Amino acid sequence: MKYNDIKLNALLRGLTVRSPEGKSETAVIENLNSRYPMSNLRPILYVLKEAGVKNIVIDLSRFSPQSRRIGLLFLEGAVSMSSDFETRYIGTTIDEISVEEPHLRGYISQKIAKSLDEAVDSFNG
Repeated sequence: MKYNDIKLNALLRGLTVRSPEGKSETAVIENLNSRYPMSNLRPILYVLKEAGVKNIVIDLSRFSPQSRRIGLLFLEGAVSMSSDFETRYIGTTIDEISVEEPHLRGYISQKIAKSLDEAVDSFNG
């Protein structure tokens, strides 16, 4: 699948935001890490919502293995629940996330994909 950068009227501060060609309702957020101030994400999410984006894939691979679970839980609340986006995550595994909280396995497992293309395709099903 081919991905194109999305031009946004928001400061990205190191993030990359792309969209799969032909799927303008989906955005991919990359280069996010545990040191990125999550308050910087809010204006980006607002601009994406205004542009008609409904689905967001977030790459967690730049989070340290120890911070991925906390990062995912925070992002799930901030992006999926608070901003009303459908979310998927790449750059982590279900075992990495649910090791300390096994009750999350069923809920989160359907949101973790092995690859970017798999995550994007999962919005169609």
